[in-house]
Amino acid sequence: EQRQAGQGRRVANALAEGFNAPQTAAQTEAALTARRTADAATNYGAARGSAGAGDVTPAIARIDETLQPGATRLANPQSNIADDSIESVLRRARGMLTDGRSQVSRFDEAFRVKLELDNMIDWARPTAQRLLIPVRNALDDQLAAASRPYAGARDQFREQSREIGAVAEGRQASMRGRSEDTIPAFTAMQPGQQAAYRVGYVDPLIESAQTAAVGANKARPLTSDAFEAEARAMAPDADQMQRRIGREVAVADDGVPEARHRGIEEMETRYRRGPRRLGQAGRGEQVAVEHVG
Repeated sequence: EQRQAGQGRRVANALAEGFNAPQTAAQTEAALTARRTADAATNYGAARGSAGAGDVTPAIARIDETLQPGATRLANPQSNIADDSIESVLRRARGMLTDGRSQVSRFDEAFRVKLELDNMIDWARPTAQRLLIPVRNALDDQLAAASRPYAGARDQFREQSREIGAVAEGRQASMRGRSEDTIPAFTAMQPGQQAAYRVGYVDPLIESAQTAAVGANKARPLTSDAFEAEARAMAPDADQMQRRIGREVAVADDGVPEARHRGIEEMETRYRRGPRRLGQAGRGEQVAVEHVG
């Protein structure tokens, strides 16, 4: 019982070390966001210093595709019909770019609008996000055309944003994904995204191990075929992690005495040092290796 009381901590440590995730998902997101902010301040500052005029017409056109696909309230100002939430968001974005007579033309002004669009996208509902993102991207492309260093700053910002987003993607995959989908999605990512994805993936598993009731087998949920496949694809130290989890399952489910548990650890060490030779092992050693898996 005393050993079982510490199982949650051991399982959590095995997961964190196996997935190379020393920080929580929240800590990782905060660190990645802080790095992106610092890099953006430096890179975009250099871009503004070598910028020409910006053309915001393509961004306005993307907004008008939704606001006025034929005739709208902009063309019919006598209408008193209130905007819905989507129109309201898009009209606000349009108002930052033009008043109907003149348009933003200075690079710094257009860049500030782009930052405000980034903020609106972060806080918008999914439907509004889908409409705002093309507007932001159209403005982004024009800023890149006006300043060559801006393109590099933008690309770095986007890559860092994908790394931040990968934390949430990993968390979602851990809780409700199928291995046929999660593994290809992970392998298609860049190394930085994969590292963030691992943290997000393992975070809810660690939380479950830490918060499960005393006496519950915290390692048992980690014995599924899906987790084993995903761990082998994602975790840098999957083999040792799986052996540690297997040992915890054996101790908890089979009631393995502490003395035999020490024997399993010794067999695991011997197993790592050399090839498996069951033909030369005694019966007790063979059983121990089978428990270790």
